[in-house]
Amino acid sequence: MQLYLPETIDLNRIDDKKAFFCDYIYTYSFSHKEQLAAKNNKNGMSGDMIDGYNLGDYNFKFSNYSCSNFNFYNSSSSNVVTSGFVPIYSKTMRQMLTTRDYGRVKTELIEDGIITCNWSYSNFDSNKKTMSYSFVEPHSFSSPAVYEIQGKRFINKLQSVNQFRWNNLSPLEKALEAKLYEIGFDEKAAREYLKTAEYEVPNARIARENAINILSTKNQLKYNLRRSRKVGRIFTPVTSSPKDMRQFFQYEEPLVEVDISCALPLLFNKYLLNENAPDVQLYRWLSSDNGEIDLYEYLGTEVWKEEFPIWNEDVRDEIKILTMVIFFGKQNTARDLRKKFEIEFPTVSRIMKKLKKKNYKILAEVLMKDESNLMIDELSKEILEAEPYRLLLTIHDAMIVPESFSEEVKERIIKAVEERIKLKPKIKRERIN
Repeated sequence: MQLYLPETIDLNRIDDKKAFFCDYIYTYSFSHKEQLAAKNNKNGMSGDMIDGYNLGDYNFKFSNYSCSNFNFYNSSSSNVVTSGFVPIYSKTMRQMLTTRDYGRVKTELIEDGIITCNWSYSNFDSNKKTMSYSFVEPHSFSSPAVYEIQGKRFINKLQSVNQFRWNNLSPLEKALEAKLYEIGFDEKAAREYLKTAEYEVPNARIARENAINILSTKNQLKYNLRRSRKVGRIFTPVTSSPKDMRQFFQYEEPLVEVDISCALPLLFNKYLLNENAPDVQLYRWLSSDNGEIDLYEYLGTEVWKEEFPIWNEDVRDEIKILTMVIFFGKQNTARDLRKKFEIEFPTVSRIMKKLKKKNYKILAEVLMKDESNLMIDELSKEILEAEPYRLLLTIHDAMIVPESFSEEVKERIIKAVEERIKLKPKIKRERIN
């Protein structure tokens, strides 16, 4: 069983359990969330600021509904984004290493100068602290080296824990995990692409190397499906792989990503069904398939045009993030942009505030539950029951399917959304490989 460690580590100083510990820190230290933070710093979003706008806990909130994740531990923490420390849920780790070895491993790795740690609040229990880990220099940005686990007893333990995970999946979740193994991955082409690809973000290349390692080796410890019991989202190597790595997926025919545009703002319309104010009508028109402009473009070119005088795809990405901050962040985040949004959409903003009055996190959790219920429990189940031999991969508000099947999937999504919120969604279809 193969693991990946920074090539700067002397493998002779590492045993199987230390390698296992390091492998997870290595894999998750370069999640998309950290790439995003680095990209934001490049674009002037230093710390909690973007072009002078205070985002408060923006990084934490965005990580909760971004398409990336800590695949094994399903952690979301602002600490990862801001400092690179990875919070590891110790109960899960101890299940693999035993309590005694968990303490020995982390202590010896710290004493050997391989990792360092700090204390941070766990996302699993806000009143409990848990250790977070990071590699020390020069290991932090090192390329991967292969480590082969030798201990048969340890391998059996890891396989036993993974089998326990599998046994607790629902039949639908098992079917979706099985679909992961129907696609191939062109490792050689991906590595050749990576040699010449240019990234402005320092650790973007290593994040892609991690994705290649997981997608090509299909190590079951990581190449599997996990589901958040809190919001229902499914996390797999496909959801966590950088988008430019998906072009190397291999299948017997071209693959297409069928994506709901502005999915969470669209699903928010369930709270507006009985409202007829002009701003609600405008919002519903913008968040549906009106054949013209969508919500993000309207905000960027009309509502926030002073802040964003030029419109392009990079600006659209920033507008999307800021829209999520308006919807799901605290009331004191992005204040100037929020004020303009409230002036443009007073009724929408009033309903939004009311829903978040007791707990600002509730709205994000409810809409993500709605999204996962729609895409997983309803549509995925419906499609797999009708077409069990069709390839189907889910990425939160999107599905990857064979090109010949993409039009049917698109129509199924449109029908399901219209039944829920009485609006036709805008669906994007993009060939990925």
